[in-house]
Amino acid sequence: MVYAIDINEGRLRILKEMAKLHQVDGVITTIHADMRSYTDNNTMKCDKVLLDAPCSGLRVLPKGRLALEQWRLEDMEELKNLQDELLDFASR
Repeated sequence: MVYAIDINEGRLRILKEMAKLHQVDGVITTIHADMRSYTDNNTMKCDKVLLDAPCSGLRVLPKGRLALEQWRLEDMEELKNLQDELLDFASR
């Protein structure tokens, strides 16, 4: 079984569609939740965990000063904290 926990319903919908297309929808369970609160209330035993933590996306933004000017140090610190929290909750 594969459990996909995501706060974004759109990503879960796409995952469901792709799983059905590739005929593996019977092994994938999608859970619409913020993992940080979901794991507080639910115990899951897993053999492996794959975390796709959000990143800055700076590599996919158009090149140039404008892209870098959109990010503040506070934004990067907030993103780092979110990544740390998600890694912590995923490892429980």
